[in-house]
Amino acid sequence: MANSLRGEVAFEALGATYTLVFDFNALVDLEEEFDIEASRLGDILQSGRAGNLRRVFRIGLARFHAGITDAQAGDVISVLGPQRAGELIAEAFTKAFPKAEAASGSARPPKARAGTR
Repeated sequence: MANSLRGEVAFEALGATYTLVFDFNALVDLEEEFDIEASRLGDILQSGRAGNLRRVFRIGLARFHAGITDAQAGDVISVLGPQRAGELIAEAFTKAFPKAEAASGSARPPKARAGTR
C-alpha cells in the first residue's frame, strides 16, 4: 500500500498495482539521467518529448519495481495515457516535497514571541 506521507502514489494499470515515488534517490537518478540540477526537472517534462516522460516515469517507479525498463514504463503509460502519467508524476512530486509547495508564500521564519529566545 502506498504511503502518501512519503510521497508514494499508487495506481492500477495492466492488471497490477504500481507505486510511483520521487524520493531523494530518485532525484539523484533524475539529475544523472538528464545531466541537470533538480530545480530544472520541470523543463524536462515540459519539453514535450515522449521519451523524457517515459524516463521520468521509469525512475519514479524504480524504487518499488526494481529492474523496470523504459519499454515497460512506456507500456504502463500507453494504458494510462501521457496526460494521466504526467498527473501522477506531478502528484508524487507534490506529496514528496509538500514544504516546497508551502514555501512559495514566504521564506521568512516566524518571529519569536516576546520573552522567548
